[in-house]
Amino acid sequence: MGLRKPLEADIQRQCIEWLHLRGCLVWRQNQGGVKASYKGKSRFFRFCSMPGVSDIIGLLPGGVFLACEIKRPGNDLTIEQDNFLERVRMKGGVAIVAHSLDELEKGLEGLL
Repeated sequence: MGLRKPLEADIQRQCIEWLHLRGCLVWRQNQGGVKASYKGKSRFFRFCSMPGVSDIIGLLPGGVFLACEIKRPGNDLTIEQDNFLERVRMKGGVAIVAHSLDELEKGLEGLL
């Protein structure tokens, strides 16, 4: 039996800790939503109103905006995620897709 692929949450945690240790101000941007009921009325609440927003958002030590989409090895971006990262790049930010901490480190080489 081989090793299991790391969970996306494990990769996110590693990347956030590594970025914090290098002086970045970053956080996990929650997505999705939840259905809730109150006094007999049911509503759906979204956690984020921007389609495709990256898993990790923040600032590099010099103040440059960072968007990092974390994916499990073998998984691809959605169209919305790809569009969000492209918009960040067009505005001068750093946009990275990382399937591992090593991939994040390589993507930020020379920027930290």
